[in-house]
Amino acid sequence: ETGAVLFGKSSVHRMLSNAVSRNEPSDMVDVSKEGFQFYDTWVQTSLVNVTFRNYHWRQRSTSPYNQDRIIVDLDHSDIYKPWGISATRDIRFQDSDPMLTVKRWIRETGASRMFNIVDWDGSLLRHSTCGAFIIGSDIDWWNANEPGVAEGQDCFYRRDMPAWICPRIVGREVVGLDMTLPGLQEELDILTGSDNMLTQANRDLLYIGHIAQFG
Repeated sequence: ETGAVLFGKSSVHRMLSNAVSRNEPSDMVDVSKEGFQFYDTWVQTSLVNVTFRNYHWRQRSTSPYNQDRIIVDLDHSDIYKPWGISATRDIRFQDSDPMLTVKRWIRETGASRMFNIVDWDGSLLRHSTCGAFIIGSDIDWWNANEPGVAEGQDCFYRRDMPAWICPRIVGREVVGLDMTLPGLQEELDILTGSDNMLTQANRDLLYIGHIAQFG
């Protein structure tokens, strides 16, 4: 069960996500809970002043898919990628295991590799500082350490997420560039009855399906 999913340019403000209550049906006791799922493209979402309560590690679970997860990513696409569209601030936790804060399934997709969240005050990470952090995916590409970086600004790896985390400093930003090449690149609309649906002959003429530069 997922607590909330939003589309468009949205913000969640002053929300309580409670995984367990006294009204929980008996047939849902062993069902895993998810707090919030960030989307993978064009859906700018910020969580502000949000409390997550009662997310617990299930000791008897034999599958990682049957664990509570507080923050979840959408990772199935190889085309759509989250280009700096997810952010958090003033996040609080009550009776929730830190290892469940961000739980990702590693998949060989662009959306999974380019996963990222900007934690603007360190509260999502439960960090002792009030500085901003960029949470990336598990691949080393997100390790932005360079020679001469000041103490306390080094990126570090969290195996429990798994993700690289870098303090947000000058020169560290998440950006995306979406390129359109007329005549070579087209959107493939596969909805039945759509006026934009491409025939097989049209598809055979397409040599480039989608181009994106992410960095």
